[in-house]
Amino acid sequence: ARSDRDCFRALDVRGYSVVDDHRVKLRISPAREYILTIPQNSRDLDWTHAISVRSMSSFICVGDPSGVQLMGGDPPFPFQVTNIERAPTEEAAAQGS
Repeated sequence: ARSDRDCFRALDVRGYSVVDDHRVKLRISPAREYILTIPQNSRDLDWTHAISVRSMSSFICVGDPSGVQLMGGDPPFPFQVTNIERAPTEEAAAQGS
């Protein structure tokens, strides 16, 4: 990935949480989180089983959802990602209010 792009690797994901009906937050580190949007309801991912991210490339980058899927369920079912954005940090969110 080029240095001017905001990217992460699927193996760097440390946790998942539901943001709303179509968005899931991925935690890379305490200071780095990303929000992935899927057309299906995010609660359909079957959170009783492991959730994972699958990508056709080594890096998953903000603004480039092509080839990126969230996998959930048993057996795992793919949910195509339609948008990737950087989640605002806690400090930025506090300053904005």
